[in-house]
Amino acid sequence: MFIHQQLDGQGDYYVKNGAAVRALFERSGKVLAVFQGHRHEGAFVRIKGVPYYTLKAMIEGSGPDNSSYALVDVDGRGTIRIQGFRQAESMTLKKETP
Repeated sequence: MFIHQQLDGQGDYYVKNGAAVRALFERSGKVLAVFQGHRHEGAFVRIKGVPYYTLKAMIEGSGPDNSSYALVDVDGRGTIRIQGFRQAESMTLKKETP
């Protein structure tokens, strides 16, 4: 899933019905990850097995070193490889088994 505003919390910067949306994702068992923005410093959290990767701001100041972007690869087993560039964090997410 891709979304600009965040689903992983509560408050002014989050989707107002975020908890209900997260519950849908959790019940479906089909959401491998949520990629979200809005929080310029970036973040990562896993809620009930669903990873929420917040990409750092694409532009936070002047010059190329203050930018952020990533490539995402998903293999057939559900492993997600995030290759972060400049300020973006790289990581590998594996599907949690219940």
